[in-house]
Amino acid sequence: MKHLIFSDVHGNLFGLQKALQISDEHAVDRRWCLGDLVGYNAYPNECVELIRTHNIPTVKGNHEALLFNEIGGFGRITEKAQHSLKITRRILLAEHGEFLKSLPFLMFLNPGIQLVHANFRDLTRTINSIEKARNEFQEMKQRGLQIAFFGHTHRPEIYEATPDLEYIERITDWGQLQNYTLKDEYWYLINPGTVGVARHGLPYTCLIFDEESRQVMFRSITFTKSEQEALQKRNREVFGGITPGRIPAIVKEKLRRWYYQYVS
Repeated sequence: MKHLIFSDVHGNLFGLQKALQISDEHAVDRRWCLGDLVGYNAYPNECVELIRTHNIPTVKGNHEALLFNEIGGFGRITEKAQHSLKITRRILLAEHGEFLKSLPFLMFLNPGIQLVHANFRDLTRTINSIEKARNEFQEMKQRGLQIAFFGHTHRPEIYEATPDLEYIERITDWGQLQNYTLKDEYWYLINPGTVGVARHGLPYTCLIFDEESRQVMFRSITFTKSEQEALQKRNREVFGGITPGRIPAIVKEKLRRWYYQYVS
């Protein structure tokens, strides 16, 4: 069985549509979303509608939880993210809001493969280093899992661990990620990247997972100039520009980043 797995849509309708196109090209059997349907971009209703229309199982992301004040930490996300969620609260259709509230914390692709947004315990802590991955692998062993898919960091990558967890490799090379075969006895944490908001100079990505061959195939997503312009135009129309009321939070955020980069 083939699966499309994608994450961090963040209101980017074009990215979501292109991920579904990739699934059609690969004749996948099932599609899965690892959360964060909203935030940053201004197509939240359209994205939720598409997810619901295609009956795509989706886990809850931190942006869904923040949208409805289900977790703390709203002030710790970027000012841009805060502003986009405040506007999203106003424009999101009630039925779509109820759908987002009902999303589960985790799902199972099969009994040995779990899907989460960020990690096994909460919606915010990132897995972005080998030591953090080691903690999650230990949790996986306790849960009887061999493979887990997660999102949140927007980074396409694979963490591969030996059965004793003595050696863990972080695989980020794009050449390897395009067609990687999982080893039978090893443990895996796999992040499909993002179809909605690319960061760190990385591409927009999703992946195809073939259960039978144990192949993981990452695929990049590109946008036409007209699609980029349409997304930017929609964001300006819905979210507006920088207003005087937003400036204090923006300055505070820049000062915090400067402090952590140069002082701490």
